[in-house]
Amino acid sequence: MPSAKYLANFADRPDVGDLGFRRLKPALDAADVALFKDLPPHEVPGTGSVFVTVGQGASWGRDAYHRGAHHPLMVVNIYADHSRDEQGEVTKHDARNKALAVYDYIDALLDGTTQATWPEVITCRRDSEPTFITIPDGLGAELLHIRYEVSHL
Repeated sequence: MPSAKYLANFADRPDVGDLGFRRLKPALDAADVALFKDLPPHEVPGTGSVFVTVGQGASWGRDAYHRGAHHPLMVVNIYADHSRDEQGEVTKHDARNKALAVYDYIDALLDGTTQATWPEVITCRRDSEPTFITIPDGLGAELLHIRYEVSHL
């Protein structure tokens, strides 16, 4: 039976979505890409925009790198819409390319990082390859879904 002290320490562990938000916010601000915690504040279809959400996933990951230990999963979703004119008409079918460009930028900041470059974590590894999801009735908008396993302090 775990002790009350153990359970208290576990309850105080940071949400990996918060860690990811702090890690990504300055870089995405510099790239002029909006970042939100957990859920987007608005819908992307028809806006021509790109934005990112980051949060802690509902499941945990288990890998061979940490001798069977399990770690929370951080979920990164990149929402992208096609480029549009002032009337909202598509000028370029580039939603996937936009999402992939942002993904490459984010993945370089997260995958394979260690405490040497991200002091709040021990390691961060991509748990899955990115998956595209076409947003239903989204006028061609796309969502790129990625999960990272985060071993943190």
